[in-house]
Amino acid sequence: MNSPGTSPNTNDSNPEGISSPPKTEQTGNKRSLKIRLMAIGVSVAMTAAACNTTGQRFGKDETPGKREQVAGALVNKGNILGQQGKTEEAIAVYNDVDRRFGKDQAPGVRKPVAWALNNKGFALKKQGKTEEEIAVYNDIDQRFGKDEAPGVREPVVKALINKGFALKKQDKTEEEIAVYNDIDQRFGKDETSGVRELVASTLFNKGVALAQQGKTEEAIAVYNDIDRRFGNDKSPAVLKVVVDALMWQKMLQLQQQLLQRLRQ
Repeated sequence: MNSPGTSPNTNDSNPEGISSPPKTEQTGNKRSLKIRLMAIGVSVAMTAAACNTTGQRFGKDETPGKREQVAGALVNKGNILGQQGKTEEAIAVYNDVDRRFGKDQAPGVRKPVAWALNNKGFALKKQGKTEEEIAVYNDIDQRFGKDEAPGVREPVVKALINKGFALKKQDKTEEEIAVYNDIDQRFGKDETSGVRELVASTLFNKGVALAQQGKTEEAIAVYNDIDRRFGNDKSPAVLKVVVDALMWQKMLQLQQQLLQRLRQ
């Protein structure tokens, strides 16, 4: 990242009289950017090839470790396809993961299956298929919601959060808040760092939903709860949620004070 005041001036208008970079420098920058983009493309292609190779070599291996490896490689392949804008192909890969490994009871395999379905839901979101997206999240909860493996609980919570966002998109705020309450009730005491971060984010989303309903006092109470429960957490990701919650809390309190003055 450039430091303030050190970025080259490439604007046509030059009020401060700063010299624009020479044409050769711009050409060099373009060439450098092209090389970086080519390198990224090669890296993605190599990753995709590695995923394909893993699936071809070990796809029929019944060893739990190998099944986990193959399932994970296929999820990565789907992710790459999604990043390339090949949404239908990505969904086909996620469906393949579920078809091949969906009934596997090994925790190491159930984890990538749950994430594959999560990513399928996200892909459906990109296609605007909200009802199908929600159906996928419900399927994840039904199949994996009672799983005790930490690696599986995290994608379950993530699926429920995504369900809340989907309901928000449909203007079903009460149902959205009900989902957030369900997450907190079921996973609020989970000490796994990844789950704690998601629970904190869930409560933050609940506060936003309440604020948008005009339930300011309830929203402030939620933000206070976030600070009380997660304010001493050692995870930077969790503490960021706490900071955001305190900012929203302060903003809502200032709004209340302003409204009170206007009513006087």
